[in-house]
Amino acid sequence: DSILQMLAEAGDDILDDEALIDSLGRSKETSMAISKRMAEAERTTAEINQARELYRPVAKRGSVLYFVIASLAAVDHMYQYSLQAFSRLYSLRIERSESSDELERRLAILIEDITLAFYVNVCRGLFEVHKLLFAFMVAVEVERASAVVTDEEWRFFVLGALASAGGDQPKVPPKPEGCSARAWQLSDKAWGTACALGTAASSLECVAGRLAESPKEWAALAGHAEPHLQALPGDLEASLTPFQRLLVLRTLREDKTTFAVREYVRRVLGDTFTEAPPFDLSGAYDDSSAEVPIIFVLSPG
Repeated sequence: DSILQMLAEAGDDILDDEALIDSLGRSKETSMAISKRMAEAERTTAEINQARELYRPVAKRGSVLYFVIASLAAVDHMYQYSLQAFSRLYSLRIERSESSDELERRLAILIEDITLAFYVNVCRGLFEVHKLLFAFMVAVEVERASAVVTDEEWRFFVLGALASAGGDQPKVPPKPEGCSARAWQLSDKAWGTACALGTAASSLECVAGRLAESPKEWAALAGHAEPHLQALPGDLEASLTPFQRLLVLRTLREDKTTFAVREYVRRVLGDTFTEAPPFDLSGAYDDSSAEVPIIFVLSPG
Protein backbone atom coordinates (compact mmCIF):
# COMPACT_ATOMS: atom_id res chain seq x y z
CA ASP A 1 0.00 0.00 0.00
CA SER A 2 2.86 2.37 0.82
CA ILE A 3 4.42 1.82 -2.60
CA LEU A 4 1.10 2.59 -4.32
CA GLN A 5 0.77 5.75 -2.26
CA MET A 6 4.33 6.81 -3.12
CA LEU A 7 3.68 6.18 -6.81
CA ALA A 8 0.56 8.28 -6.66
CA GLU A 9 2.40 11.13 -4.96
CA ALA A 10 5.49 10.90 -7.15
CA GLY A 11 6.29 13.77 -9.50
CA ASP A 12 6.74 13.70 -13.25
CA ASP A 13 10.06 11.87 -13.00
CA ILE A 14 9.84 8.98 -10.51
CA LEU A 15 13.56 8.27 -10.99
CA ASP A 16 14.30 11.33 -8.89
CA ASP A 17 12.37 9.83 -5.94
CA GLU A 18 15.11 7.90 -4.12
CA ALA A 19 12.75 6.72 -1.36
CA LEU A 20 10.40 5.22 -3.96
CA ILE A 21 13.26 3.51 -5.78
CA ASP A 22 14.56 2.05 -2.50
CA SER A 23 11.08 0.78 -1.61
CA LEU A 24 10.70 -0.84 -5.02
CA GLY A 25 14.11 -2.48 -4.63
CA ARG A 26 13.26 -3.85 -1.20
CA SER A 27 9.90 -5.07 -2.50
CA LYS A 28 11.65 -6.92 -5.34
CA GLU A 29 14.10 -8.54 -2.92
CA THR A 30 11.23 -9.57 -0.62
CA SER A 31 9.32 -11.02 -3.57
CA MET A 32 12.36 -13.03 -4.69
CA ALA A 33 12.94 -14.30 -1.14
CA ILE A 34 9.31 -15.36 -0.84
CA SER A 35 9.46 -17.14 -4.21
CA LYS A 36 12.62 -18.93 -3.12
CA ARG A 37 11.05 -20.03 0.16
CA MET A 38 7.92 -21.21 -1.68
CA ALA A 39 10.06 -23.28 -4.05
CA GLU A 40 11.89 -24.78 -1.06
CA ALA A 41 8.56 -25.50 0.65
CA GLU A 42 7.32 -27.28 -2.47
CA ARG A 43 10.48 -29.40 -2.61
CA THR A 44 10.17 -30.19 1.09
CA THR A 45 6.52 -31.15 0.64
CA ALA A 46 7.42 -33.42 -2.26
CA GLU A 47 10.18 -35.07 -0.20
CA ILE A 48 7.79 -35.57 2.74
CA ASN A 49 5.15 -37.07 0.46
CA GLN A 50 7.74 -39.36 -1.10
CA ALA A 51 8.97 -40.50 2.32
CA ARG A 52 5.40 -40.94 3.51
CA GLU A 53 4.56 -43.14 0.53
CA LEU A 54 7.38 -45.48 1.54
CA TYR A 55 5.53 -46.17 4.79
CA ARG A 56 2.21 -46.89 3.10
CA PRO A 57 2.49 -50.68 3.77
CA VAL A 58 2.46 -49.91 7.50
CA ALA A 59 -0.62 -47.71 7.11
CA LYS A 60 -2.26 -50.42 5.01
CA ARG A 61 -1.68 -53.00 7.73
CA GLY A 62 -3.12 -50.59 10.30
CA SER A 63 -6.23 -50.11 8.16
CA VAL A 64 -6.70 -53.88 7.83
CA LEU A 65 -6.36 -54.36 11.58
CA TYR A 66 -8.79 -51.57 12.43
CA PHE A 67 -11.61 -52.86 10.24
CA VAL A 68 -11.12 -56.43 11.49
CA ILE A 69 -11.29 -55.19 15.08
CA ALA A 70 -14.34 -53.05 14.32
CA SER A 71 -16.11 -56.06 12.76
CA LEU A 72 -15.86 -57.99 16.06
CA ALA A 73 -18.95 -56.12 17.23
CA ALA A 74 -20.93 -58.41 14.93
CA VAL A 75 -19.59 -61.41 16.87
CA ASP A 76 -20.48 -60.06 20.32
CA HIS A 77 -21.88 -56.67 21.25
CA MET A 78 -19.31 -56.39 24.05
CA TYR A 79 -16.49 -56.11 21.52
CA GLN A 80 -16.53 -52.35 20.98
CA TYR A 81 -13.31 -50.58 20.02
CA SER A 82 -13.06 -46.86 19.32
CA LEU A 83 -10.92 -45.27 16.63
CA GLN A 84 -9.37 -43.07 19.32
CA ALA A 85 -8.15 -46.09 21.31
CA PHE A 86 -6.88 -47.75 18.13
CA SER A 87 -4.97 -44.63 17.04
CA ARG A 88 -3.41 -44.27 20.48
CA LEU A 89 -2.06 -47.84 20.54
CA TYR A 90 -0.97 -47.56 16.89
CA SER A 91 1.09 -44.44 17.63
CA LEU A 92 2.44 -46.01 20.80
CA ARG A 93 3.78 -49.04 18.94
CA ILE A 94 5.45 -46.83 16.33
CA GLU A 95 7.27 -44.99 19.13
CA ARG A 96 8.28 -48.11 21.06
CA SER A 97 9.18 -50.44 18.21
CA GLU A 98 12.79 -51.19 17.38
CA SER A 99 14.51 -48.58 15.22
CA SER A 100 16.48 -49.28 12.06
CA ASP A 101 18.23 -47.11 9.48
CA GLU A 102 17.40 -49.66 6.78
CA LEU A 103 13.96 -48.86 5.36
CA GLU A 104 12.92 -52.41 4.45
CA ARG A 105 13.87 -53.69 7.90
CA ARG A 106 12.10 -50.79 9.58
CA LEU A 107 8.90 -51.50 7.63
CA ALA A 108 9.06 -55.20 8.51
CA ILE A 109 9.60 -54.36 12.19
CA LEU A 110 6.66 -51.95 12.27
CA ILE A 111 4.27 -54.32 10.50
CA GLU A 112 5.19 -57.26 12.71
CA ASP A 113 5.14 -55.21 15.92
CA ILE A 114 1.81 -53.52 15.20
CA THR A 115 0.12 -56.78 14.17
CA LEU A 116 1.31 -58.66 17.25
CA ALA A 117 0.55 -55.75 19.62
CA PHE A 118 -3.05 -55.48 18.46
CA TYR A 119 -3.50 -59.25 18.55
CA VAL A 120 -2.34 -59.40 22.17
CA ASN A 121 -4.25 -56.26 23.15
CA VAL A 122 -7.56 -57.32 21.61
CA CYS A 123 -7.30 -60.92 22.84
CA ARG A 124 -7.31 -59.63 26.42
CA GLY A 125 -10.95 -58.70 25.96
CA LEU A 126 -12.14 -61.68 23.88
CA PHE A 127 -13.79 -64.86 25.02
CA GLU A 128 -11.53 -67.86 24.51
CA VAL A 129 -13.75 -69.26 21.78
CA HIS A 130 -13.35 -66.12 19.66
CA LYS A 131 -9.56 -65.71 19.79
CA LEU A 132 -8.81 -68.10 16.93
CA LEU A 133 -11.59 -66.47 14.91
CA PHE A 134 -9.93 -63.08 15.40
CA ALA A 135 -6.53 -64.41 14.31
CA PHE A 136 -8.14 -66.07 11.28
CA MET A 137 -9.88 -62.85 10.24
CA VAL A 138 -6.62 -60.92 10.54
CA ALA A 139 -4.81 -63.48 8.38
CA VAL A 140 -7.54 -63.54 5.75
CA GLU A 141 -7.90 -59.77 5.53
CA VAL A 142 -4.13 -59.31 5.31
CA GLU A 143 -4.07 -61.68 2.33
CA ARG A 144 -7.18 -60.15 0.79
CA ALA A 145 -5.59 -56.70 1.02
CA SER A 146 -2.55 -58.13 -0.81
CA ALA A 147 -4.81 -59.84 -3.41
CA VAL A 148 -3.48 -63.27 -2.37
CA VAL A 149 -6.99 -64.33 -1.37
CA THR A 150 -9.61 -63.38 -3.95
CA ASP A 151 -13.23 -62.46 -3.31
CA GLU A 152 -14.31 -65.65 -5.06
CA GLU A 153 -12.20 -67.82 -2.74
CA TRP A 154 -13.49 -66.03 0.35
CA ARG A 155 -17.08 -66.32 -0.86
CA PHE A 156 -16.59 -70.04 -1.46
CA PHE A 157 -15.31 -70.53 2.08
CA VAL A 158 -18.11 -68.54 3.70
CA LEU A 159 -21.09 -69.52 1.57
CA GLY A 160 -20.13 -72.87 0.10
CA ALA A 161 -20.19 -74.26 -3.42
CA LEU A 162 -23.85 -73.73 -4.32
CA ALA A 163 -24.13 -70.17 -3.01
CA SER A 164 -20.82 -69.07 -4.52
CA ALA A 165 -21.96 -70.38 -7.90
CA GLY A 166 -24.96 -68.05 -7.80
CA GLY A 167 -27.47 -70.71 -6.79
CA ASP A 168 -27.06 -72.78 -9.96
CA GLN A 169 -26.68 -76.48 -9.34
CA PRO A 170 -23.46 -77.50 -11.13
CA LYS A 171 -23.24 -80.78 -13.05
CA VAL A 172 -21.37 -83.32 -10.96
CA PRO A 173 -19.64 -86.28 -12.66
CA PRO A 174 -19.92 -89.72 -11.10
CA LYS A 175 -18.05 -90.16 -7.84
CA PRO A 176 -14.81 -92.14 -8.26
CA GLU A 177 -14.56 -95.65 -6.92
CA GLY A 178 -12.22 -96.61 -4.09
CA CYS A 179 -11.91 -93.17 -2.53
CA SER A 180 -12.28 -94.27 1.06
CA ALA A 181 -10.18 -95.10 4.09
CA ARG A 182 -10.79 -96.88 7.34
CA ALA A 183 -11.94 -93.70 9.11
CA TRP A 184 -13.17 -91.75 6.10
CA GLN A 185 -15.22 -92.10 2.96
CA LEU A 186 -15.81 -89.57 0.20
CA SER A 187 -19.38 -88.34 0.60
CA ASP A 188 -21.60 -87.05 -2.19
CA LYS A 189 -21.45 -83.58 -0.63
CA ALA A 190 -17.64 -83.58 -0.48
CA TRP A 191 -17.37 -84.82 -4.06
CA GLY A 192 -19.80 -82.15 -5.29
CA THR A 193 -17.84 -79.47 -3.44
CA ALA A 194 -14.56 -80.75 -4.89
CA CYS A 195 -16.02 -80.50 -8.39
CA ALA A 196 -17.10 -76.91 -7.68
CA LEU A 197 -13.72 -75.76 -6.34
CA GLY A 198 -12.85 -74.45 -9.78
CA THR A 199 -15.44 -71.68 -9.33
CA ALA A 200 -13.29 -70.28 -6.51
CA ALA A 201 -9.94 -70.36 -8.33
CA SER A 202 -8.71 -71.71 -11.64
CA SER A 203 -5.82 -73.44 -9.85
CA LEU A 204 -8.39 -75.57 -8.01
CA GLU A 205 -10.10 -76.89 -11.15
CA CYS A 206 -7.74 -79.88 -11.19
CA VAL A 207 -8.60 -81.09 -7.67
CA ALA A 208 -11.59 -83.22 -8.68
CA GLY A 209 -9.61 -84.76 -11.56
CA ARG A 210 -6.63 -85.50 -9.33
CA LEU A 211 -8.95 -87.05 -6.76
CA ALA A 212 -10.50 -89.31 -9.42
CA GLU A 213 -7.07 -90.31 -10.77
CA SER A 214 -5.51 -91.17 -7.39
CA PRO A 215 -8.40 -92.00 -5.03
CA LYS A 216 -6.29 -94.08 -2.63
CA GLU A 217 -3.70 -91.34 -2.21
CA TRP A 218 -6.38 -88.79 -1.40
CA ALA A 219 -8.18 -91.22 0.88
CA ALA A 220 -4.96 -91.68 2.85
CA LEU A 221 -4.76 -87.91 3.30
CA ALA A 222 -8.40 -87.42 4.27
CA GLY A 223 -8.45 -90.47 6.53
CA HIS A 224 -5.43 -89.33 8.50
CA ALA A 225 -5.99 -88.29 12.12
CA GLU A 226 -4.33 -84.93 11.35
CA PRO A 227 -4.96 -84.21 7.65
CA HIS A 228 -4.22 -80.50 8.13
CA LEU A 229 -0.58 -81.34 8.93
CA GLN A 230 -0.11 -83.61 5.89
CA ALA A 231 1.10 -82.54 2.46
CA LEU A 232 -1.43 -82.51 -0.37
CA PRO A 233 -0.88 -85.19 -3.04
CA GLY A 234 1.24 -84.39 -6.08
CA ASP A 235 2.45 -80.85 -6.66
CA LEU A 236 -0.60 -79.19 -5.10
CA GLU A 237 1.17 -78.58 -1.79
CA ALA A 238 3.65 -76.30 -3.55
CA SER A 239 1.35 -74.77 -6.16
CA LEU A 240 -1.63 -73.75 -3.99
CA THR A 241 -1.76 -70.77 -1.67
CA PRO A 242 -2.37 -71.40 2.05
CA PHE A 243 -6.01 -70.36 1.69
CA GLN A 244 -6.59 -72.59 -1.35
CA ARG A 245 -5.07 -75.43 0.65
CA LEU A 246 -7.55 -74.64 3.42
CA LEU A 247 -10.42 -74.87 0.93
CA VAL A 248 -9.27 -78.31 -0.19
CA LEU A 249 -8.92 -79.61 3.36
CA ARG A 250 -12.30 -78.18 4.34
CA THR A 251 -13.86 -79.89 1.34
CA LEU A 252 -12.49 -83.31 2.27
CA ARG A 253 -12.75 -83.08 6.06
CA GLU A 254 -15.22 -80.44 7.12
CA ASP A 255 -14.99 -81.72 10.71
CA LYS A 256 -11.31 -80.67 10.76
CA THR A 257 -11.97 -77.09 9.66
CA THR A 258 -10.93 -75.59 13.00
CA PHE A 259 -7.59 -77.40 12.91
CA ALA A 260 -7.09 -76.44 9.25
CA VAL A 261 -7.85 -72.81 10.09
CA ARG A 262 -5.25 -72.87 12.86
CA GLU A 263 -2.68 -74.27 10.42
CA TYR A 264 -3.61 -71.56 7.90
CA VAL A 265 -3.05 -68.86 10.53
CA ARG A 266 0.31 -70.39 11.39
CA ARG A 267 1.44 -70.32 7.76
CA VAL A 268 0.34 -66.72 7.18
CA LEU A 269 1.06 -64.98 10.50
CA GLY A 270 3.30 -67.37 12.43
CA ASP A 271 3.12 -69.69 15.43
CA THR A 272 2.50 -66.83 17.87
CA PHE A 273 -0.99 -66.25 16.48
CA THR A 274 -2.14 -69.86 16.77
CA GLU A 275 -2.31 -69.85 20.55
CA ALA A 276 -4.18 -67.39 22.74
CA PRO A 277 -1.69 -65.16 24.57
CA PRO A 278 -1.71 -65.53 28.37
CA PHE A 279 -3.12 -62.63 30.35
CA ASP A 280 -0.35 -60.14 31.00
CA LEU A 281 -1.20 -57.53 33.63
CA SER A 282 2.05 -55.64 33.11
CA GLY A 283 1.34 -55.48 29.36
CA ALA A 284 -2.12 -54.12 30.02
CA TYR A 285 -0.59 -51.53 32.35
CA ASP A 286 1.92 -50.50 29.67
CA ASP A 287 -0.90 -49.96 27.18
CA SER A 288 -2.80 -47.74 29.63
CA SER A 289 -2.17 -44.19 30.76
CA ALA A 290 -3.39 -41.70 33.34
CA GLU A 291 -6.23 -40.79 30.96
CA VAL A 292 -6.98 -44.41 29.92
CA PRO A 293 -7.96 -46.56 32.91
CA ILE A 294 -8.01 -50.37 33.02
CA ILE A 295 -11.46 -51.88 33.58
CA PHE A 296 -11.81 -55.58 34.43
CA VAL A 297 -15.02 -57.34 33.38
CA LEU A 298 -15.24 -60.82 34.93
CA SER A 299 -17.57 -63.31 33.25
CA PRO A 300 -17.64 -67.04 32.46
CA GLY A 301 -15.56 -67.99 29.43
